[in-house]
Amino acid sequence: MYGSGRGGVAGLTGTVPRAPRLVSPEWLPAAKSRSGILGWVAATDIAISLLLMIFVCVAGPSLVVPVIPRTWPIPPLWLPLHLSQATSVSLIYFAIVLGGVGVACGLVAVRRGARPNLRLLAAGVIVAIIVLALLPPGGSTDSLSYAAYGRIALIGHNPYVMTPAQLRAIGDPIGLQTTRNWQTDPSLYGPVAIAVDWVAAKVGGITISYTVEWLKLLFALAFGVIALVLDRLFRCDPAARARAHLLWTVNPLMLWAVVGGDHIDGLGAGLGILGLLVARTASAGRSTSRPTQPRCSITASAATMPRATPPGGHSSATSWGTGPLSSLS
Repeated sequence: MYGSGRGGVAGLTGTVPRAPRLVSPEWLPAAKSRSGILGWVAATDIAISLLLMIFVCVAGPSLVVPVIPRTWPIPPLWLPLHLSQATSVSLIYFAIVLGGVGVACGLVAVRRGARPNLRLLAAGVIVAIIVLALLPPGGSTDSLSYAAYGRIALIGHNPYVMTPAQLRAIGDPIGLQTTRNWQTDPSLYGPVAIAVDWVAAKVGGITISYTVEWLKLLFALAFGVIALVLDRLFRCDPAARARAHLLWTVNPLMLWAVVGGDHIDGLGAGLGILGLLVARTASAGRSTSRPTQPRCSITASAATMPRATPPGGHSSATSWGTGPLSSLS
């Protein structure tokens, strides 16, 4: 019963099988491992980076934040803290580098099996998007140029011919408030962008801050929709799902560029994602003669990064929901 003819303790210890595990390791508190440490680093770096970006925008006009009329208590909201050039530039560059390091650490942690707590991630990202959307743009004056081109279209001129300098020359209130950058250049953006600028100019009226704010709200919405679409696309591949959120949703560089900087690139990214979805649907329709595969498997195969977990998604990976990585957002 206990071995092949050998008695005593030695025979027992050599033949008795180990008792089965009654509790999955995924439900136990995460051990202090390299992936756990990297998770803490990623979460801390990303959080500090976003807080620094928010602070620079809250501090009002500086070398990083363009000058726009203050419309308190209506957004965009800011305080006249008068940061010096050295301070504002140093803070934002430090935030960018720190955010990049945080994303890199998060990607390595995912590669080693860690997974984020998606509920905490979603809550943190929603707060970050809302806060950045209610602050003045940072890092660029492009949104002020968008306002000028939208105003040109609104008053009946051609933004591909008329320049912001000419808008300023006729004494238009938006032309007088817009940036001095790109004054002699007509619009380089396509008709969809001009249509968006026209709508923002129509709603914003003669105060450029309101026009900029409407653009910010639209681009923030586009950013959030893209994050939701990526989450649904990779919902059956935990590793790809985590990477997608690290590279887009909680990436401080993307949040700063699209939402903080008020760039129309966010809208372009959304249209690009829509195009990929249409192409994927059409490709799936043409492959009906092939062996049937689950929809999630087809979706996961679109990811460009290697999988970090078996196809079933059930591995002994560290769960971010029970460890330090749960604060990634």
